[in-house]
Amino acid sequence: MKVFAIRDATLPGEKDLAYLLYYEASRRFVVELRKDISRWELPLSLGPFAEKGIQTLDFVWSRRWVEQRIIPPDRQNLGMILKEHGLTEYDPFGLLMITSGRCAQDDCYLVPLKEGDLPEELRQRMNRRVRELVHVREDRCLLIFGDGRIREIEFSQMLDGDPQLQRLLRYYRGLSGLRRAPGGLGAEWTEEQFISAETLEQLSEPAVLAEEDLRAYVQNNLVSSGEAAELLHCSRQNLNDLVRRGKLRPVREGRGGCLFLRRDVEERDEARRTRPLRTDSSGCCG
Repeated sequence: MKVFAIRDATLPGEKDLAYLLYYEASRRFVVELRKDISRWELPLSLGPFAEKGIQTLDFVWSRRWVEQRIIPPDRQNLGMILKEHGLTEYDPFGLLMITSGRCAQDDCYLVPLKEGDLPEELRQRMNRRVRELVHVREDRCLLIFGDGRIREIEFSQMLDGDPQLQRLLRYYRGLSGLRRAPGGLGAEWTEEQFISAETLEQLSEPAVLAEEDLRAYVQNNLVSSGEAAELLHCSRQNLNDLVRRGKLRPVREGRGGCLFLRRDVEERDEARRTRPLRTDSSGCCG
């Protein structure tokens, strides 16, 4: 994940108005508005969201905000423009970085932040996102949130949601295809068919775990050393080196190997695929 502060060149003090999050593996954007910013401080494109009390723009609206600030895909001589900037394909993030997010519609620009420098407000907001989504059976899911809460939701409970969600459920006829959305922003069947973490929290209840739930979690979310190495496309030796350097933490260590949370391994793989890798003398990347 890459994080940028959205600032306005006409406002004094380099004040953060909002934040842009970019999830590299899925190539999706999320705009997060600061809670204490009024609509009059925000650009016209973001002000209406603040007026409605919306602090997190979904993937669709966030993408639209980005598209306002980059060359459109139907631009004449697009190929020459991409080549001039060292791009081999139409890449919204790459185009956004060329101008630091500046456009003719407002005076906003982007300032890169380190993940460790995220403001506390944004950290707390992200802690209420979905950390893991576990299918117990076709019509029931366990939701594990970033702050450690575990809630459960059933198909019948979701039928009591808003009309749009009811239409989605009639189409998909169950929860089995539901997956965690990038950043835990919610859950989705496809990139267009999305349920927010806030909606999931409202419709779900504190989980009452049974033995079958624990078995389902272990079966679906714990991986062995061999499986972890396969997911990371590396050798067992390289995997052990990641553990030794604290880059990957097992939940259990034994003589025959380790057990890892699948989500930890997948996050490590995402970091491997989206960042320049270090290769030491042993050939271990990461």
